[in-house]
Amino acid sequence: MLNFVKVVCCGSGPITSKANGRVKHARKVLMNRRVRENEGLIFVEGTRLVLDAVAAQNEPEVLFVGERALNKGDYGVAMQKLVSTLPNDRVVYSSEEIMQHLTDTENCQGVAAVFKKKKAMAPAQPSLVLALDRLSDPGNVGTLIRTAAGAGAHGVFLTKGSADPFGLKTLRAGMGAQFRIPVLPNWEWSDIESYSRERGLSLVVADGSGDVPHYNYDWKVPSVLVIGAEADGPSEQVLMSADSCVSIPLAKDSAESLN
Repeated sequence: MLNFVKVVCCGSGPITSKANGRVKHARKVLMNRRVRENEGLIFVEGTRLVLDAVAAQNEPEVLFVGERALNKGDYGVAMQKLVSTLPNDRVVYSSEEIMQHLTDTENCQGVAAVFKKKKAMAPAQPSLVLALDRLSDPGNVGTLIRTAAGAGAHGVFLTKGSADPFGLKTLRAGMGAQFRIPVLPNWEWSDIESYSRERGLSLVVADGSGDVPHYNYDWKVPSVLVIGAEADGPSEQVLMSADSCVSIPLAKDSAESLN
């Protein structure tokens, strides 16, 4: 097991104060979407998510490390390797209390980082894009981003009013998919419609009353699949723009929806 005391730089001991400037700033990035968007930053907590972000060619602006993260089997070895590649001034060894302060869950994993968000570009000529219209639940948004990445979509767009795709709860639900697929928030619906028309993409809206079962739609046609808000479904504006409305047929007397 690695001796945590020996890896703390200059022998000064881990950070223990919540008043530390870097701790305070990281906490702001964690808690405040406006700070994240204005400064172009992402807060990531947890060994796997941090390593996923690094694997996608993101370098931490600052990495907070607690003792447990360096002594956790294979993940601990990977974290030690990451620490060894970063400049000393980007690594902040921290007490368990500080690591717990830098999370929104009951139990922390002992590692967190602030990354500079890469500028994502809308795909030039995609075959499939997922558009989320006013989805407000971070878990739903993250799960759909992960599903889109797994299905081979070329990007995910979110209209204004949707949950932050780079909030920590959404990142966890996405299991790092946000680092593997272009994700672009804060679209106006009219801009998504224009983007689709300019590229000859079919606007396919998922709707419980849609007249085309999803398995009958020809997904070889370049398309933008639109999923509406959890409570209200797709807006009238979205439905009026639709080239097709698809549905997932449910068994009789079963759940009203899959959400």
